Amino acid sequence: MRIQTGFVIRKIAKGFGQTTVLSDISCHIYPGTRWGILGPSGSGKSTLLRLIAGLEPPDTGEIYLDGRLLSRGRHIMIPARQRRISMVFQDLALWPNLTALENISLGLRNKKDAKERALKSLAMCGIAELSNRYPAELSGGEQQRLALARALALRPDYLFLDEPFSGLDLEIKNSIMDKIKALTGEHDITSVLVSHDPLEVFKLCKRVIVLQGGKILEVGEFDKLIKDSRSPLLEAFREYLGVMGSTVPK
Repeated sequence: MRIQTGFVIRKIAKGFGQTTVLSDISCHIYPGTRWGILGPSGSGKSTLLRLIAGLEPPDTGEIYLDGRLLSRGRHIMIPARQRRISMVFQDLALWPNLTALENISLGLRNKKDAKERALKSLAMCGIAELSNRYPAELSGGEQQRLALARALALRPDYLFLDEPFSGLDLEIKNSIMDKIKALTGEHDITSVLVSHDPLEVFKLCKRVIVLQGGKILEVGEFDKLIKDSRSPLLEAFREYLGVMGSTVPK
């Protein structure tokens, strides 16, 4: 039997109390490209990312990584820390009492080379000169770069981004997305961006999973889905692109 590489999600469902958040979700997030999970608020996209990451178990269904069973039903077989992923959250989750360098070093298991790796990661993200500053002393864009540097320092195979650009102006947002594209390509990291904004997916992602009402409406290459979309969100975005005279980036 051929093993499918990447994350394979089979018929998962998730609810909280009496509310069903995800229902009958099946998809395959394979490595080597930039993915988007796109949908309006309340569509279940952040919950899906958390289930794939192993931060929560599904109620039903299975999740695999490279053929290894990660989660089944309400049980997590392989915890998040063993799934070769790093995450950047919307609230960034930076430690306010630690410097930029310490924020990164704290999460590294090998303490012998933690400082060196942390400094290298800060340099990769263009903020090496800010290593001794605290998060409160950084601008919003610098805090985003610090969160990205911390994630990359773990040398993940997958970088999960959960609505990380909220509150940033367009210039800073575009700069950080350009940095993510460059770094994930250079270091062979597969990225998965959760967003409610088609513009962010348009800028960063090659393939997209479109959610609505806790179900997958469509999956595929972003440029092809735009041309023949079944989801209201992408249909509206296609009209926007037509007005702007834009094309899907490579």
